[in-house]
Amino acid sequence: MVGPVPAGLRAQRGVSRADIQRTFVEAWPEEVAASALPHSLIELSEAEARALRRAHRRGADSAPSLGRLAGRVWAKSRALRETGGVFLRMGYGSWAGPQLAAFGTLEVTSAQEVLATLALRDRRLAEIVRRWGQGPAPKLVVRPYIAPGDVPERRVLVVRGQVERAWLRHQPTEPATPPENARAIALALGIAAPLTLDFMAYEGHWRLCDVGPVVDRDAVPPAPAA
Repeated sequence: MVGPVPAGLRAQRGVSRADIQRTFVEAWPEEVAASALPHSLIELSEAEARALRRAHRRGADSAPSLGRLAGRVWAKSRALRETGGVFLRMGYGSWAGPQLAAFGTLEVTSAQEVLATLALRDRRLAEIVRRWGQGPAPKLVVRPYIAPGDVPERRVLVVRGQVERAWLRHQPTEPATPPENARAIALALGIAAPLTLDFMAYEGHWRLCDVGPVVDRDAVPPAPAA
């Protein structure tokens, strides 16, 4: 599960800060959130949001100021971890790269692991916040953990609110049929800029897991030859 804005890419014309902030999970309209993977949004105080921004830049030096938040996140995730651990991300992106490098997994199974994840240095998240801001009320997102490769995943390209095409999320040269709910989600988001919508198969339905503005069309795989 990748974050919405890869660092180091130049924003293409027409992608505004407002467009990008509307892709953050906490900004999704109710009908979009209802089509997403089960999740809980954790409210952050301004002090907690500042501590997380500092952690993105500096890493473990920020851990002492995040301990209380980690305990609260773990307590509030109880309903989402009935069959295993949880997956954590900010509304604007996840710690996936540093988390895998540090721990070898994206699964979080204790309050101590929540704290270790929150305290990771992540240049990509720091760059997202620096370039695009973190939105007016940033939130931490908790989801049930789903191991990569355990379920089918698809990525859908949306242009001007219309579904253009889809492919297997981790095999971009393999075309796929867009999920039936992709167009309704695209219309509900109401974002003019090109987007990718990421879906996972969950309990018999395609569930949204990420919305990303296309900040560089060269990052989109070419359409297969007719």
